[in-house]
Amino acid sequence: GQAVVVIDHALYVYGGKTDEFNQFAYTSAPNTNDILYLSLASPFPANSPPWFVVGGSSNSNSSAPHGPALSWATASAFTSSHVLIFGGVPDSNSDIVLVGNPDSASLLNIQAGQSPEWAIQPNGWANQPMRRIHHSTATTASGLVF
Repeated sequence: GQAVVVIDHALYVYGGKTDEFNQFAYTSAPNTNDILYLSLASPFPANSPPWFVVGGSSNSNSSAPHGPALSWATASAFTSSHVLIFGGVPDSNSDIVLVGNPDSASLLNIQAGQSPEWAIQPNGWANQPMRRIHHSTATTASGLVF
């Protein structure tokens, strides 16, 4: 259930389910809001990729902004520095309105590489459709996301 995007020789993985002790079923594991970063600019051993946690609750920089903890969202690069996070299911203790409401768009500025910045958009922003899960998105060369 993670959202994955590649921008400018870097791979970003956002959100999804986490279960480090194998205690939960697939759908009941808690969500995460972590953003993982992997530079693709240089070769690295496949058995030990140099992942960095650059955002979210697990980030050692506690002052870093945290996005919503979601699973089954999508990430779409619409410019070389901005990603649209769309849809997904929030945790049961989240203040995010559940599936069926147009409140699911967030923008992630990754221009700084390892210090992403969030911009959570208000309900109904840009005529966004209803929150969804198990979907996909596609981005055009001009930056439109479908």
